[in-house]
Amino acid sequence: MTREGEGERPDPLAEVSRATIAISVLAEDLERARRLIDENRWEEEEGHLIIFVNGLHFLLGDKTLQALDCDHDSLGREVERLTHELMDYQSMYAAMKYKAFTLSEQKYVLEGNVSGLEAADRFAIARIKQFRRDEEALRARLTELEEENARLRRDLGVDETAIRLRRDDQGVRRRSRWPWKR
Repeated sequence: MTREGEGERPDPLAEVSRATIAISVLAEDLERARRLIDENRWEEEEGHLIIFVNGLHFLLGDKTLQALDCDHDSLGREVERLTHELMDYQSMYAAMKYKAFTLSEQKYVLEGNVSGLEAADRFAIARIKQFRRDEEALRARLTELEEENARLRRDLGVDETAIRLRRDDQGVRRRSRWPWKR
């Protein structure tokens, strides 16, 4: 972001490289850091990074203020520069906070959608299983009725081939009820 009278500021994240460090700290300090991380709902690595960077920036800012001579003009310029920097960071933080809020809301909506789809899937699977059981029961009943029909025809002495029920799986072609589609 640039303000009137200021030049373009370089993007601080344009040329970022990463490094890993291992340090020893007091157990009490580590516990306080973990509580702070939990309170802010940060990931552990992210929280340690935030704590480290904030402490680093505090020390660098303190050093810069100590290096200023007590000249009111230089102190005023530095306060103004820090004020502008703080405003820039606050606007970036507000934008990130809003984005995090909207992403959180979208996450809850998506989680609800996933839950709904999972429930619909479970319901569909249960219905398919029920339909398969019903189909098997109907096939068994149809077989029983065909056997009973054949037995009755034998008892009556009727030719079994005279009337025969056809099934859809036997390739029966149905006629359309519309005359132009026959």
